[in-house]
Amino acid sequence: MTAEHPQIEDRSEYEAIVVFNRTGKIVSANRVARKLSGYGNRLTGQSLAALIHPDDRKRFNQTIKPIRAGEKRQAELTFVLYDSKGRGIRVRGVVRRHAQDFRLNFIAQPPDKSAASVLGKLGDEHGLATFSVMADGRIDQANRAFLRLTGYTSIKSLPDLSGLVASTKSYRALMRKLKQDGEVTSEPVSVITRRGEERSVRISLVGNTADNPPQRYYGTLRNDRDGGRHESVVVKVLDSAKDQILALDADKRYVVFNQAHANLMRALSGKDIQVGDKMLDVIPRELVPLARKELRKSFAADRHQSEITLPNKMILKTSSYIIRDENDRIAGVAIFSEDISERKKTELKLKALNEELTFQNWQLAAREEDLRMAMDQLSERNFELDQLMYKTSHDLRSPLSSILGLVNLANLDPNPANLAQYLKKIEGRIKKLDEFISSMVNYARVNRGEITVGEIDLERMVKAAIHELEYLDNFQAVKTSIVVNNGNIPFRNDHFLMNIIIGNVISNAYKYYNPEVDSYLRITIDIRESQATLEFADNGIGIRKEHQDKIFDMFYRATDRSQGSGLGMYIVRQAIEKVEGVISVKSTYGSGTSIRIAVPNL
Repeated sequence: MTAEHPQIEDRSEYEAIVVFNRTGKIVSANRVARKLSGYGNRLTGQSLAALIHPDDRKRFNQTIKPIRAGEKRQAELTFVLYDSKGRGIRVRGVVRRHAQDFRLNFIAQPPDKSAASVLGKLGDEHGLATFSVMADGRIDQANRAFLRLTGYTSIKSLPDLSGLVASTKSYRALMRKLKQDGEVTSEPVSVITRRGEERSVRISLVGNTADNPPQRYYGTLRNDRDGGRHESVVVKVLDSAKDQILALDADKRYVVFNQAHANLMRALSGKDIQVGDKMLDVIPRELVPLARKELRKSFAADRHQSEITLPNKMILKTSSYIIRDENDRIAGVAIFSEDISERKKTELKLKALNEELTFQNWQLAAREEDLRMAMDQLSERNFELDQLMYKTSHDLRSPLSSILGLVNLANLDPNPANLAQYLKKIEGRIKKLDEFISSMVNYARVNRGEITVGEIDLERMVKAAIHELEYLDNFQAVKTSIVVNNGNIPFRNDHFLMNIIIGNVISNAYKYYNPEVDSYLRITIDIRESQATLEFADNGIGIRKEHQDKIFDMFYRATDRSQGSGLGMYIVRQAIEKVEGVISVKSTYGSGTSIRIAVPNL
């Protein structure tokens, strides 16, 4: 064996050996030392001081000083060894002379089997903060619960126990009792968290019996629920909130919850929940699928919001936030839940009121539109009434004045042979007066009368209308034909209105015939289940284009050949509108006119 690898290196799998010279440079090391330090073959050549915790270097040098001076052959000591990654390992060793150099033999227990490690794991499983502290007050082991309680992120960042305890006086009293009794049990102290908050806790410490006096103490910290100002304030704040506040760990177990959530769970399941209960195990069975779905979404996104309706009709608005540990791994989820049942009821009431208001506004708008239309109709009727009064007085006085003038002429004429001529002219004026009066009566009946539906034989009605016009002078000059399609289908509508429509249209065809051609009037009747169509086509004088959109106006005459009152087509339009029909006119001046009327079969 070379000096670099002493023959005693395989004495124990836990015994490490390094040889160093007077300057502290390591000249050889065995396999255990190379592995334990993490330097491997690079350990040779390193400074021994780099492997010893700074707080232990002074004591280490004082311990080996007598050996350097030849006053002692060997010395035992305990110190913290730093490996290549900066991790501290508590070791116990012996230093002795080795020829011209010095040999350090030391033993370290496997970290995972140390008492501090086992206590830390048990503590994390049960939410208990555990730690180990050296006799000089340096904390060299601490579990996750301890770090959470004190607010630190790693063991390296922890201060000594003297720096963690808020009061120097309390720390000295604690250490004095620890040296006297070898242990302290549930001693109340205050600690300073990393954020500078003062937290009341109870500390327990017991020394390592393998050492005398103990070089290491194992301890626990727990919240002082009687004197913990910080925790009590937080609990009071949580419980004073009307909203539900809870936090679950990665296994969906309760970490914390407030009274509002506890009350809801009691109402839903009849159970009192505890920290550590799995949420899915304590909620009612019918809510498990919904809860599982919502929790899956909560753990999948940094923030998740939803609305949930419970079996008791309560509506909850929930917001969840991911909780991450110091390694940015998901450690749990915080959930805030607000009861919005009353708000939803109010929203539904407001929605119903808004819908009702919208409907009422629509009704009001419809009534305003009806009123506007009624006002427009009233205005139109007033205008028509003004025209009617004027035209009535004129058209009634004109024939009467003519008759009176003819009577005066007859009285003055000494020739009795002219009497027959005067009587014939008087008869013509009387017929015109009668026609006007009939038009006025028809106008009144069309506007004032109610629709009376009955079965109508349209072909017979057309023939009757033609027969009534046989007295016209030019009746014989117009050849009239009637064609009926589907005459076997019954037709129902208002008899009076249909008679007014047909009579006036046929009358115009005779009055405005063209004497220069062989005049005709062709009437086609087509009856369907839904409606009847009547078409009147003639080759009369026609209507000029500029007059065609005015022929339905009251008292309008499209030609100076007009013999009527000017009410005929106006009455036709009024009657068609009343039976909800339609009328269209096509005319070419000098060639003829075609009028098409469609009325519903009622």
